[in-house]
Amino acid sequence: MTGPRLGFLGVGEIARAMVEGIASGPRPYDRILLSPRGRDNVAALTARFPDLEVAGSNADVVAGSDVVVLAVRPENLAEAVAGVSFRPDQVLVSALAGVPIARLREVLGFEGDIVRSIPLPPVSERASVTVVYPDHPAGTTLFDLLGGTLVPADEEAFAVFGGVTATFTAFLDYVRTISAWTTERGVDPADAERFVRSAFAGLAPALRDLDRPLDRLVRDHETPGGFNEQLRQGWFDAAAQDRLRQELDALHERARGE
Repeated sequence: MTGPRLGFLGVGEIARAMVEGIASGPRPYDRILLSPRGRDNVAALTARFPDLEVAGSNADVVAGSDVVVLAVRPENLAEAVAGVSFRPDQVLVSALAGVPIARLREVLGFEGDIVRSIPLPPVSERASVTVVYPDHPAGTTLFDLLGGTLVPADEEAFAVFGGVTATFTAFLDYVRTISAWTTERGVDPADAERFVRSAFAGLAPALRDLDRPLDRLVRDHETPGGFNEQLRQGWFDAAAQDRLRQELDALHERARGE
């Protein structure tokens, strides 16, 4: 054996992204074992990476793994682990949103090490920082491989990051709305979408430059009295920002499991 055995309980979209990222390069794991849940994703992954193994049941995943990734829907957790026996020497890495460690212990009856995580789709390309709590070698080994690890001070701070992840589709819908408006003004839909997608994707290098604070990025991308400033001040004014903060507060409470 060259490394620990990694198992996945649930193979939905996030688990699929994780497995793609892990399997597409050098791996620190002796084996990667998938549960039969998420049949289409399992079939696609094993077709691409034939050395992945598919267990007959969730119980078999746990029995054959040292590190177990919990990647089922929170409401399906109890069903997924029914009849499953965890060993005290295992490490559980939870990708369940809004389920605190205390609740996981209650449902699983597990007193070993549990690491919470917030993996995002770009882990499939090893290109996304993952928030984990608490700091644990099993978590850092896994997520450093997938783009990097960020460990907050406590589980309360972890929940703040959980709330942030709820903003992504709102951003995408913002981009979609701009593209739709462009089309409504007579532009060909394909041209509108091509331009708008390209324009927003072009912001990625600036966002990755951690030496440029976000308030500076705003200033760098607008001219006083220019078009960008007009839209930002006219639409995303103080009232709109307060509304966003209120929604984030509500999401934070939900991410805390309350």
